[in-house]
Amino acid sequence: KGTSDMDPVALVNDYVDPNLPKSQHATALNFIIIAVHKEEIKLLEVVQLLKDALTSKDDIKRSRGVLLLGELLTRIPEIKLGSNEEERMAQLHTLSAFFRARLQDFCSQSEAIKGLLALLKNHEFKNDERKGPGEICLIINGIVTEIHTQSMRRSVRQQIFEILRIGLEKYEKEIHKYISRDFIVGLIPSIDLEKDPRCLLDSFKLIQLTIKTLSPEWEQFSEDLFEVFSCYFPVQFNRKGDDPSNITKEDLENEILKCCTASPIFAEYLIP
Repeated sequence: KGTSDMDPVALVNDYVDPNLPKSQHATALNFIIIAVHKEEIKLLEVVQLLKDALTSKDDIKRSRGVLLLGELLTRIPEIKLGSNEEERMAQLHTLSAFFRARLQDFCSQSEAIKGLLALLKNHEFKNDERKGPGEICLIINGIVTEIHTQSMRRSVRQQIFEILRIGLEKYEKEIHKYISRDFIVGLIPSIDLEKDPRCLLDSFKLIQLTIKTLSPEWEQFSEDLFEVFSCYFPVQFNRKGDDPSNITKEDLENEILKCCTASPIFAEYLIP
């Protein structure tokens, strides 16, 4: 059957049904992706079809509804949101508000983070400074206030760090103007006591980027930031044979050194 012969309602119901096997979930997702990519069905129509799932009392079904939207935004980077710029921005803000609200639903947090990352990676928010903080500030505030990063699985922690990185790289002025202090206060516990080498590399790079972009605000937290990365030195890390990341002890040491030399302010903490 072609996608035009498939019933969108049945496909969406199959995907969110927690009692169906993974193979059936994958098949339904693939057909939905193809249909949305071909514009046989619009993203907003998928949202409408998910209405029952998103309000379900079944935690898994509810989270799978959120996941479906995150998957579509991730796997179709060029997905069309509206027929003009005004419609595009309206849909972007609506989707962002939806995922931000889902950060408050414990069972849907990981799925909401996936959706927010897809929005930030593949689309651009435009902010009217006359209206105050824009969407990126709301997204980051939502994450640092609603999510306990270190309790999330490794892949989700990496997504969180990527959201924070994209925020600093693409929306530096906005973050600096409105939420620089909140960003740093949220960043420190997000990376504190991290143990996975992949996340550690992301964390160290994020610290360096924070120092570079959020000056002088970060300076009042200099000792806290220093303690977050310096506690890993000397590095005690032996790469496991089945580790696909190829991260070495030297990689970690180099990033810690870059953190130490990111600002002369750290000199006083380096001397016992």
